[in-house]
Amino acid sequence: MGNCICILSKDEQQIDELRFILCERQFEARVFRSLDSLKKGLSHTGCLAAIMDVDSVVVTNRMIRQIKTRFAEVSIFCTSQHRLHPDLKDALSQHIYACLSKPLDPEELDFWLKCIRDNELVSRAPP
Repeated sequence: MGNCICILSKDEQQIDELRFILCERQFEARVFRSLDSLKKGLSHTGCLAAIMDVDSVVVTNRMIRQIKTRFAEVSIFCTSQHRLHPDLKDALSQHIYACLSKPLDPEELDFWLKCIRDNELVSRAPP
């Protein structure tokens, strides 16, 4: 995978914060403001992860499942200021890599991105 992280959000402050954090870590941030535009963006670029702000964009279990099915190589993160999301229970247990609390802790994001990179290297290693 590339060095691209897709951001799905309508919250400009969240977008700016994520861009800054990702830029400091040499990631390319691509911003999308709707689920449809995210799907189109994922179709045209190799993306390491997608970070979805579930406070500003409405997503459902079904939508997340469709994205993960179509783009299996993309790790999906959610960000929210709420601790619980019973409406996303299925997606959280099966398709979402991690749910990050707002405001984002850059070290926590570093940890999860490193985990994805490490898993990617292991999956490419010869048997």
